[in-house]
Amino acid sequence: RLQSSFPNFTPPAPYKLPDNPDSLLDRSDLVFINPVGTGYSAAIAPAKNKDFWGTDQDARSIDRFIQRYLTKNSRWNSPKFLYGESYGTARSAVLSWVLHEDGIEL
Repeated sequence: RLQSSFPNFTPPAPYKLPDNPDSLLDRSDLVFINPVGTGYSAAIAPAKNKDFWGTDQDARSIDRFIQRYLTKNSRWNSPKFLYGESYGTARSAVLSWVLHEDGIEL
């Protein structure tokens, strides 16, 4: 949240960013995952990025990441939510099914 003078005029930046007492950040994990070959992620040799470029391949690799994350951080009983935008929207739907098949409920 930005601290503003609302309803009065708010001067230009820089703005103050006070702590949000309603934030869930201190009580939740936000995990951002870039599918292989996007963002800062890349395949590890001998695999190639293109080996993961497909809806099913993408969903399986993210499914494996989520399983590892849940295990390593003891978060299997925690609520889980997916969010995707653009191509990620459709892929989140596929990933939801893959997770369900592997016993990970959202």
